[in-house]
Amino acid sequence: MKSKIISFLVFMIAGATVLLAQVQSEPEPLRMRYGVFADFNINLHASNFPKLPNVDNCCKNFTGGVGTGPSLGGLFELPFSEKYLFSIRAGWYSIGGLLRETEGTFVLLPNDDTTSGEFEHSIDAGFSTIAIEPTIGTRLFDNFFLYTGINLGLLIQHDYSQKEQIVKPVDYGVFVDSKERTRNVYSGKIDNAASLISSLKVGASYELPLNRERTLLAAPEVSFTFGLTNLINGLLWKVSTLSIGVAIKYSPKREVPIEKELRRKYEIDTITIKSPELAQNSFIEGKQVFKEKKIEQVKNIRITYEIFKRTDTLYVVDRPKLDVKLTTYAVYENNRKEKAVNFQLRQQYVTQAFSVLPFIFFDKGLSEIPQRYKSLKSTEEFNIESLEVNPVVYHQNILNIIGSRMLEYKNSGIVLTGYADLTSENGDCELAKKRANEVRNYLMNFWGIKPDRILITRIDKNCVPEIFTRSQNEYGYADNRQVMISTEDNELLEPIIKQRYIEFIEMPIRALEHAIESKPFDNVSNWSLNEYQNQNEPLYSNEGNGNPDVLKQDITESFANGLVGGKPLIVNSSVKDKYGTASYSEVKIPVQKDTSEFEVQRLTLAIFKVSGDILRDIDKKAIQNFIKNLRPGDSISVTGYTDQLGGDAYNMNLSSNRAKNVCDYIRQLADYKKHNAEITQCLGVGFTKKPPQIYSYELPEERFLSRIVQIEIRRRWR
Repeated sequence: MKSKIISFLVFMIAGATVLLAQVQSEPEPLRMRYGVFADFNINLHASNFPKLPNVDNCCKNFTGGVGTGPSLGGLFELPFSEKYLFSIRAGWYSIGGLLRETEGTFVLLPNDDTTSGEFEHSIDAGFSTIAIEPTIGTRLFDNFFLYTGINLGLLIQHDYSQKEQIVKPVDYGVFVDSKERTRNVYSGKIDNAASLISSLKVGASYELPLNRERTLLAAPEVSFTFGLTNLINGLLWKVSTLSIGVAIKYSPKREVPIEKELRRKYEIDTITIKSPELAQNSFIEGKQVFKEKKIEQVKNIRITYEIFKRTDTLYVVDRPKLDVKLTTYAVYENNRKEKAVNFQLRQQYVTQAFSVLPFIFFDKGLSEIPQRYKSLKSTEEFNIESLEVNPVVYHQNILNIIGSRMLEYKNSGIVLTGYADLTSENGDCELAKKRANEVRNYLMNFWGIKPDRILITRIDKNCVPEIFTRSQNEYGYADNRQVMISTEDNELLEPIIKQRYIEFIEMPIRALEHAIESKPFDNVSNWSLNEYQNQNEPLYSNEGNGNPDVLKQDITESFANGLVGGKPLIVNSSVKDKYGTASYSEVKIPVQKDTSEFEVQRLTLAIFKVSGDILRDIDKKAIQNFIKNLRPGDSISVTGYTDQLGGDAYNMNLSSNRAKNVCDYIRQLADYKKHNAEITQCLGVGFTKKPPQIYSYELPEERFLSRIVQIEIRRRWR
């Protein structure tokens, strides 16, 4: 029974919370309140006794019962914070109830026979108290409150009415002993009644205003008191009560004293003075002058305003607005220039063997190795695989390549032969020897190669290359200022093989020119330019002071490789004036990358001698090994190149002879005939077209690396 009542209480409180929370009533600060309450009580009696003191009864045990009754009284509530209040109630509480128990018996029938039946023990107890209830309440939200506290009651009524009555059969039969249908009928005061009883109380209420001032409140409420003490001394008999009712409360508003407040108001006029000569903006506050006084009443506050007039002066720097405009132009191979509207690249997969050029070239009259050959700070940072795939780059790392290979092949050795140009250096043997020693010292000191592994050829006169460049100009002279590296250990000068790397076959844009126009021109302090596709990964940057000239950016394969197709290249320029003001401009260039459906296997034949077109045995051997990779459906192209020294017709004829000699040799090879391959091109281009990744003829190594024949096998890969 108790569990059902508690469940009912929880249901009632939850329902009241949801229902009353929908009443839109703005809560006010808690104030003192007093009033009256009236509740309807459901009394839940819990007992465990066979009979009342000094009253006959044959019941085995009374276990409980239920009753109803009212509660009436007054209340007083006093808040002690914005959420909590102390409440005390005093009143009359009716807590009586009816206890019933049924048991079986023999019933005497009219014909003096007996039969089985049932009779009921009942005690109709009338209890009431005069009680006080001190509680603590808390406001959860709006005007919804929860209470908890105790009930202390003085028991002023403890009457009873008792009987035992046959209930089966319903309308006939009597007790065997009394010969009547009832027995043990008694009434009166219950002996040994407790004078004071106590209970634990919890409850909830919601306050609804009944007038505009919200001084009169109606508070529907629900509560439950859990009995702690027995009603009768010596008997286990407690009562708990579920109460539902309403309280009417009066909450007078306190008289709020009028507060006085003095405030100042300013009527401000501002005079603005603009000048380009000012260093910075500034503000000067004027002198204030009293104008008038005004009084305003806001609720309980009387505000006195003292109004002052004031004229301020604002000095403003009046300079022309800094503006910047960025225009990016694309520069093509023939120096044609136009506004950059897209960046198109066509690439292919290439597997190539790069020949190692065994020469170090020197500047006129000097024995010091040029800086381009020894740019490393330590041997640990050198890795052939991390070098840019470019024959010129490989050559400019020739000393590092040989040094690292000599560390790998411990028994290998090299021979160095120094040369000097006949015309510009008089074939100076002392200079030639110093050059060879410089190379030897670099390999010993930087790479730690032992001296006995590096021999120097002794030449006492005519220190000119055996086959030298005869062009009587600075290009020809520079070719002859060299140290030649020779070895019988082929692994030191074996080609560098790069498997399936990306090579650009169409890269029409050779440079970008960035024109940054800024106004006013005279005020610019510094500028910067950045390029990126992903914001945190810059591809190119430049900066400087003053107004920038047109910035030319050469497009390298390394830069092109870093571009991602389908994402725009963003060029951003920033300009600051001498006052620290910045202005920005941005250009977006769409990037398109296409990959050929053919991949290329390329063999670059060893460098031909100056003006030579004869295939050496080592070249023939390389061609034989290369042709072994042919597959049905492959095509072969052969292209001969020269440097720019010599006449146009001579170089065209020389490159054609080089290409023809290679093609004739390929056609007689068994592997070529076996796969029924086709030579689709056998062409000499002289120096009208540079070999892949050779962009100029300015350096000796670029000219030497142009005296080649390239064989390409083209194969469809998708």
